[in-house]
Amino acid sequence: MTTVNKQAIVISAKNVLQGNILTEQELASTADSLSERVTSDITYSNPVNGMNNQMVPMMMVLAGYIGAMLLSLNLQQSAMMTSQRKYNNSKFLND
Repeated sequence: MTTVNKQAIVISAKNVLQGNILTEQELASTADSLSERVTSDITYSNPVNGMNNQMVPMMMVLAGYIGAMLLSLNLQQSAMMTSQRKYNNSKFLND
C-alpha cells in the first residue's frame, strides 16, 4: 500500500474515532491497525491484452442501450402519428 494512501486512511480513522473515549495512544494504534486491515490481491482469471480489447464488452452494452433508446423514440413517434391519423380519418368519416 502506498504511504500516501496509508496516511489518508490513518487520518480518516483518527477523525472518525475522535468522538469515542480513547487515549491518544489508543487512537493512534487503532488507526494504524485499521490502515493495514484491507489489502488487495488481484488475480485475473481471463487476462486481456490491450485497453482497446478490454473496452469491447462495455461498448457492446452501450450500443445495445443506445439502440433501445432510439427504437423507443421511433416507436413513440410512429404511435403518435398513427393515433393522429386515426382520429383525423374518423372526423372526415362522420361529416
